[in-house]
Amino acid sequence: MSSPSRVKKRCLILDLTNGVGVNEAGIDVIMDLVDQLHGLRMIMRATSSRLWATRLQR
Repeated sequence: MSSPSRVKKRCLILDLTNGVGVNEAGIDVIMDLVDQLHGLRMIMRATSSRLWATRLQR
């Protein structure tokens, strides 16, 4: 059974290839960028949480 995130990735890949016409090399680049964005989002959330925790301690 696939996880929801894997299903979403598969749907995105299908949309990009069939709907937009992105080739395999383009899919690789796009998926790498999507992974980077998710990583940056996690870093931003952690940073924001630390900033708020610091602010609340004052």
